Amino acid sequence: MKKYIRQMIFLVLILCTGCIEEPKPESLSPLVTLLKASNVTRTSAVLSGKISIQGSGKVDIACFRYGTTAQTEHMVPTDATEGETSVLLNELSPNTLYYFRLEASNGYQTVVSACDSFRTAPNTSPVLSKITELGHTPMSVLLSCKIENDGGSPIKNAGFTFRTINENNATETIAKIDSEGYFSARLSSLSPLTEYQIYAFAENETGRTYTDVFPFITDNALFCKDAGMLNQLIGDEERYSYTSIRIVAPLNGTDILLLRDMAGTDAHGTASPGKLQVMELKDAKIVSGGMAYNNGHYTQNDTVSVSMFAALPALRKLQLPNSVKVIEANAFSESSNLIQLSLPDELKEVAPSVHCLALEDVFISDINPYYHTEDGLLYNKSGETLIWYPQGKQTEELALSPTLKAIDAYALEGYLVKSLIIPSSVEKIGVYAFANSQLESIIIPDKVLRIERGTFQNSSQLKEITLGKSVEYLSAYCFDGTSLTDLYLKCDLPPYATELSFAGIDNVYNTCTLHVPQSSKSWYLNHPLWGQFKRIVTF
Repeated sequence: MKKYIRQMIFLVLILCTGCIEEPKPESLSPLVTLLKASNVTRTSAVLSGKISIQGSGKVDIACFRYGTTAQTEHMVPTDATEGETSVLLNELSPNTLYYFRLEASNGYQTVVSACDSFRTAPNTSPVLSKITELGHTPMSVLLSCKIENDGGSPIKNAGFTFRTINENNATETIAKIDSEGYFSARLSSLSPLTEYQIYAFAENETGRTYTDVFPFITDNALFCKDAGMLNQLIGDEERYSYTSIRIVAPLNGTDILLLRDMAGTDAHGTASPGKLQVMELKDAKIVSGGMAYNNGHYTQNDTVSVSMFAALPALRKLQLPNSVKVIEANAFSESSNLIQLSLPDELKEVAPSVHCLALEDVFISDINPYYHTEDGLLYNKSGETLIWYPQGKQTEELALSPTLKAIDAYALEGYLVKSLIIPSSVEKIGVYAFANSQLESIIIPDKVLRIERGTFQNSSQLKEITLGKSVEYLSAYCFDGTSLTDLYLKCDLPPYATELSFAGIDNVYNTCTLHVPQSSKSWYLNHPLWGQFKRIVTF
């Protein structure tokens, strides 16, 4: 019986032991899935795969291995240790077979995928951008192009070819490539008003690539996109051949310097072989920047500055940019052959220039809201103020408009006519208004109150001056440099004056006769200044 009980106990223990499950390991090895390589180029590719975690396991290290043999000698860590992951390979060799695999490790076990492969793309001919025109003249064009991709090989050369539509053989020009892949060239000696077919090209060891055709027709204008580029457009062989030019471009000091050279005065202010007679600049724009153009003067935006077009012996006709707002004094001085000047449509401020001995005609469009011209003279818009009388205008006698109320500063400076009739409506005369003129006599209207500084200065032929009834004040140097012999004062009370009013006239109190109203003679005789005149007579 005891033996039977022991056997039963033993059997129960065996059955109980057989029902207990063996424990499973907690850290299982990961699963890796390798995907096909993508975005394969000549020098790069993207490798992708997927890492799956089992149980409570983890992945400590994951990487892609790749190489030109099945041993996959290079290793790149993945960007993730779980889920989808990828890496970008760079600096691969073109047209080369590469092997690759995905590898992951949990610190105990390393799992490696099957090996796959891809081939990089072969080298190609260069890839070029479209041609860009930077500017042109009637005889040349400046072009630019960019090498977008060198095709995997060093560029041997690049440039442009061009021919007329009637030519079979093209002319080739080699260009220098900059650090950003751009190359540009000036195609010169073109024929005016002619159609050309132009191609850019670049060449490597694989072959030569041409752009699509760039059609171009030469015209009579000079065009460029950026200021300071005229020197690149106009070669030395062209510079002194121009007699007329039309420019559509922004112009800075460097450009003005070149135009001055082309019109007869070089950068040092000495004569050049330039023979540019006509400048059509209405579609140009003056901007700041660049070199000084004349004696340290620099350009300012929309301004014709001092001396910009001064002392240019070849220049005969000048049409200024319509965008110019300001013309400073003496911008054209001593351009002795300038006969015609067209002012800008948008002009707001202008001061005359002296010593433009040939200037006969100043013109401005009727659309300008501030000024208008009549018979070559420049007035304000209402016609009440004379701004500028061209110095070269030839006439025996000038009778100003009967509606005129003011003569602006410098308006008749250098005036060549000997006789001037000023209407009684004039109330104001600006400084130096008749300076350096050829007047022999002049009558100032009764409404004028002041004779301003230098009004008649250096008018050496001027002998007889009549001042109106309302004159109250004579400024310094107003008669300086005249040959005054007779001064008529119609005002009853002696006007204010000082010794400086008569500065520049030798022995004026002895050589000049003072004419005054009969009723006012005693006032003048007893005046501390006017009483110094030795001859005071009445009228």
